[in-house]
Amino acid sequence: MTNAAADADLFAVEAYTYDKPVRYHLDYRTICEHAAELPAKRTVLTHMSPHMLNRIADGEHPTAFDGMTTIL
Repeated sequence: MTNAAADADLFAVEAYTYDKPVRYHLDYRTICEHAAELPAKRTVLTHMSPHMLNRIADGEHPTAFDGMTTIL
């Protein structure tokens, strides 16, 4: 995960669940545990399951949404 964010202006990373490990997916808790190691200028969460979507208000990172645009 940290190598993928190296020198990135925007790191779009999945947060499939809030805190439940699911094989082949990242959970938000793991992203938070490694946030200091992510060298990207900005991190945005994407690819969220209903479990994570129900917990968006509990998170501190911005989340992607359909039609989202960003200026870097």
